[in-house]
Amino acid sequence: MKKNKLTLSQLGDILALLSSSLLSFMLLRNIYFTLATLLLSSFIVIPLLFSSNKIKYALQCKLASYTFFSSFLKNISCSENVKRSYENAAKYLSGYTSIVPYEDLQDTSLPLYRYQNVFQFILEKARNNEALLLFYLPMIDEIKTVTSKLEKDLYRLEKKKNETIIFLLVLELLFALVLFFLPLDGNIFTTFYFLVPACVLLSLPLSITHLIYHYQLKGENDHA
Repeated sequence: MKKNKLTLSQLGDILALLSSSLLSFMLLRNIYFTLATLLLSSFIVIPLLFSSNKIKYALQCKLASYTFFSSFLKNISCSENVKRSYENAAKYLSGYTSIVPYEDLQDTSLPLYRYQNVFQFILEKARNNEALLLFYLPMIDEIKTVTSKLEKDLYRLEKKKNETIIFLLVLELLFALVLFFLPLDGNIFTTFYFLVPACVLLSLPLSITHLIYHYQLKGENDHA
């Protein structure tokens, strides 16, 4: 994942935005107000997509760092020396951060977030040949719990967002079909006083859905 590019899932969000605009046209039957609805939604949704992508990238970086640290601890627990344990685990950092040579770790720290101090403590113990004397199993179990919860939370949030978008599109389609087939006075739906609030209201559901998703992701990142 690249923090400044849309993912495949977010390309699906763009298609949902376009689909919503098509349904808006079925409801409004006015190309200008339909375009206005699309612009209003896009003005909110597109920046949120890029911002959410950056947050998801940050979360992926944390997951990679935690996976690295867990592997690092497991290697040491198997009586592997600290340098070799680091070099074997460093593959999990590839693509997320620069891999620092073991000899340079004293001067350059890795972004290990909540485990940064623990990592530095182990390196200090390694310099005194005491790293293999520590008991790492509780820390390994803790990291497993943290990463598993984060992965499940990310999947749950993405699934909930997608389900909400599908529900909104289906609801909008049903509403459009009802208005199309019911013998209502068509003049009401072509007046300026109907089209303006309808334009604003139709732009809100997707915008609010992505706004909620964005702040839920931000909350995950703050606590990860």
